[in-house]
Amino acid sequence: ATKKPSSDALLFHAMYLMAVIDGTTSSSELHVLEALLTSLPEFSASSISERVAESKAIVTKYGGTIDSLEALADVDGMKARIKCFLLATEVAYASGGIGKAEAALLETLAKLLDLDKSVTKSIVTVLTYKYQDVRG
Repeated sequence: ATKKPSSDALLFHAMYLMAVIDGTTSSSELHVLEALLTSLPEFSASSISERVAESKAIVTKYGGTIDSLEALADVDGMKARIKCFLLATEVAYASGGIGKAEAALLETLAKLLDLDKSVTKSIVTVLTYKYQDVRG
């Protein structure tokens, strides 16, 4: 039997998918990925190159970027599932807004993780405020 990816690898994979889903990875998305890797306890012992390699292995195992989303069904526990959605949403906002591909991925991710709409709506609302330009 093939070993399932660790929950830390799956958390990063959700962020990785969001960064690559629209075909390009912006520098702001990369900066957010790096900041999250250096500030969150789940990632303290790893480098971005190690995490990207793990995500690429998950993509290969599942036969493609979109198909690898299925791996995220293995995120264990509601707190981890909520954090998974939160981190993916943060990466989506980092590029200046949520595009069609990112919105579709978030919708699919919310269903896959079996998250209540009130939870996902709260996360999106808070991150909208965080990334909104209030200067003018």
